Amino acid sequence: MINQFTQLVGEQAVRRDLAKYFIDTGFYDLLPMALKLANSLGYDTSEMIEAICKVNDKFNQFLPTKNRTAWFKRVFEEKLGEARGDILTHRAKENICRIDNVRAGYLRVTGSLFSLKPSANEDGLTQSSLI
Repeated sequence: MINQFTQLVGEQAVRRDLAKYFIDTGFYDLLPMALKLANSLGYDTSEMIEAICKVNDKFNQFLPTKNRTAWFKRVFEEKLGEARGDILTHRAKENICRIDNVRAGYLRVTGSLFSLKPSANEDGLTQSSLI
């Protein structure tokens, strides 16, 4: 049954992981609608996985009283935006950590982030340069 949803997003194949998350959270019947919604809004699979986990958390706190499908659509769209923000924040933090690790490695090797090695410019004058 998972295989029937592998081509719903068009050319981009949806991983089986996505269907597993929808099965585990109990929203498997809403997967086709979720795929169409996410595709129309330009979200990818990782953002959908994050969003369905957030939807499940909200579902456990605030059960829909009347129309589960409409509730899911509204909450899923909201959580897709949050998921994109969380993923972008996480990636930015990883990049900052990589930069800090490079700087820390440079400090261990040179003893300083700034190196005052003289370098000649076009006029033959020497000046201090930042490495």
